[in-house]
Amino acid sequence: MHKKEVENLSSKSWEDIEEVTPDEWDLEMIERAKMVNDGHGVPIETLASELGVKLCSN
Repeated sequence: MHKKEVENLSSKSWEDIEEVTPDEWDLEMIERAKMVNDGHGVPIETLASELGVKLCSN
């Protein structure tokens, strides 16, 4: 297995990202996600099958 080198092309870092207060739309999306989330994850194989995507291993 070969390790790929990743080059950071951005001069910005996480510290440069402005933190903002969620607006009404953000809060609504958070509430919707809480209502829909059953607390269980879905295996990637299941998602791939549902989407008709073939998973490859390296």
